[in-house]
Amino acid sequence: MEIKTGDEYDSRKSIQCYCGDIGDRRSCGITISYQAFQGEVIGNFQPQRNTIQLATWENKTFFHELAHAAHSKFTRLKNGQHWHQEVVAELTAAVLGKLYDQQPNTGYSYCYIERYAKDAGLDVYKACLFVLADTERCLKLILEEATGVLVTS
Repeated sequence: MEIKTGDEYDSRKSIQCYCGDIGDRRSCGITISYQAFQGEVIGNFQPQRNTIQLATWENKTFFHELAHAAHSKFTRLKNGQHWHQEVVAELTAAVLGKLYDQQPNTGYSYCYIERYAKDAGLDVYKACLFVLADTERCLKLILEEATGVLVTS
């Protein structure tokens, strides 16, 4: 996995445009911290602390963890990486990437979802359809927080 930092890629501007000021290390009521990459995890959401820890500035990782945070607002997340939670998070991240990122990586999202879909005995399309309602709820929560506009369906 390629990790871009510093001058190569700075996602702080797009993060600010929909989640407030990242400078105070809080965004959408979630505490966000950045740390050096330790060789395994580049991001995680801790629901019990309402925190996101990131080891990259890439939008796709932030979007994925932000989706977990939104998902936790209406369902109790299981510990670890459960296929349903991971597909919801990555599909939400892919949509946010298309909306906010100048270089979204939907190929990465497809492969990520495919890996977890296989755990459930599903193909990518069926897995996405299965989680569509939760994905919509996550997007609604995030976009309403970002824009201050009520999203209706």
